[in-house]
Amino acid sequence: MRLLQVVRAGVRRVGVVDGALVRLVDGPASVVAVAEAAFLSGRSLEEAAAARLSAETLDYDAIHAGASEWRILPPADHPVEPARCVVTGTGLTHSSSAKSRNAMHASAEELTDSMRVYR
Repeated sequence: MRLLQVVRAGVRRVGVVDGALVRLVDGPASVVAVAEAAFLSGRSLEEAAAARLSAETLDYDAIHAGASEWRILPPADHPVEPARCVVTGTGLTHSSSAKSRNAMHASAEELTDSMRVYR
């Protein structure tokens, strides 16, 4: 399931990409809100989104091309408190840093996740 956040005139919606269409989700206005609802209900993110799918659809190609009033938002953000959403990486910018990390953590038999990135 491909979730998408979109906004039009300040109104946020979550949708599920379904081919050339985006099926809108009723209720939660962010992927974070869908995830919170899933967590609280003991369901998966996919189940929580699927349970709230509406019949309302948007043209995904038009949105993606910028030919729609709807605009694509980042895949996940916090709509009220942006500081609560932190995106991080591995810090591995080249194979030498991966080799150094691998040397610190690897046993002789297997590669660490750091080195698997460069295989």
